[in-house]
Amino acid sequence: MPAVDRSKSGAQLSRVEAVLIDIVRLAARDDAPAITRRVRRWVGSPAARRQGLSDELRGEILAALESASESSHSVRRSSTAERMTSAPTMFLSPSWAGPAPPPILAEPVRTAIDRLVAEHQRRDELVRHGLAPTRTLLLSGPPGVGKTMTAGWLADRLGLPLFAIEPSRVMTSLLGESARNLVNALQEAQEVPCVVLLDEIDAFGKSRDDAQDVGELKRLVTTLLVELDRWPVGNLLIGATNHPGLLDHALERRFERRLLLGLPGEAERAAIVSALLDDHDVNFATGTLATLVAVTDGRSGSDLRTLVQSGIRSALLASEPVDLAVLREALPPDPQSLPRQARADFARAAVERGGLSRRATAGLLGCSHPAVARLLRAQDDKEPV
Repeated sequence: MPAVDRSKSGAQLSRVEAVLIDIVRLAARDDAPAITRRVRRWVGSPAARRQGLSDELRGEILAALESASESSHSVRRSSTAERMTSAPTMFLSPSWAGPAPPPILAEPVRTAIDRLVAEHQRRDELVRHGLAPTRTLLLSGPPGVGKTMTAGWLADRLGLPLFAIEPSRVMTSLLGESARNLVNALQEAQEVPCVVLLDEIDAFGKSRDDAQDVGELKRLVTTLLVELDRWPVGNLLIGATNHPGLLDHALERRFERRLLLGLPGEAERAAIVSALLDDHDVNFATGTLATLVAVTDGRSGSDLRTLVQSGIRSALLASEPVDLAVLREALPPDPQSLPRQARADFARAAVERGGLSRRATAGLLGCSHPAVARLLRAQDDKEPV
């Protein structure tokens, strides 16, 4: 074998020679992860194509890297997984220890999540074509719409543990310490195949345009940008935020997939309430579900859960029908404090969509049944109420 001409400059070396020398240097340092990253970067580069690397060979190289990585780390990951799932680690909190309940999601969101699950389940097929499953996902939406539940459900479907990185366990008052803690947390999460939830990610990734920031948050954003780029194939990192407008634009763009979880529509509200009733083995009288759905527009899934559970408790303690107790929970303590238009809307939903009697509706609204009749009549005549 001819000796390597050490007099060559970096510019004179061919791309293949430079890659091989880099690999040898990294191997001498026993830095297997860096070797994998270097080979992946070269295999995916335009230069590799120009030098005759076929798609078939590229797929074989990537598959070999994946297989070797899984083989060499299987024992270590097994022991690490047992340690990490048995107790909280320094920065990671195990979540959803049991089967996660499926969230009630709008059809477009559910379709997107089904596709993401399929990507991970068919990872080997993607790797053979020089592709990889989605590594990072951003979930945004109002509080209570099921972001954490969706993360747990995703982990459950993938057969992976879910770990949460919470701001309270990472953020400190010491300069630079928060960024180091974040790096340690994310590196710790790479020790085992898992799903990682960065809850309230806006605490880590607030826009760097904030004039009041003294620099620590900028360091956190920069750190997170680097770590997202390095995130390994096979693990899934999920960011969740109630305030997507606060996120740094560069950070938001780093997430490979972004999903907005909105407030539930009528169909989703009906499904959420029905599931809650099944969980507690109770039933509504005919029409109550339609009434509740009609009068809870703008409520989140979490709001509905609280409302239904509170109503069931009240019904059990007061020995009254569950359906009336739950409907009462949908109203403020003093229904007469509502604007008259709101009371009219409730009466319309209860009587016409829910099939309740005017007398039962009056009992819920704290008024007489002739008053309910007047509310309905005013709407029929399109008079101001």
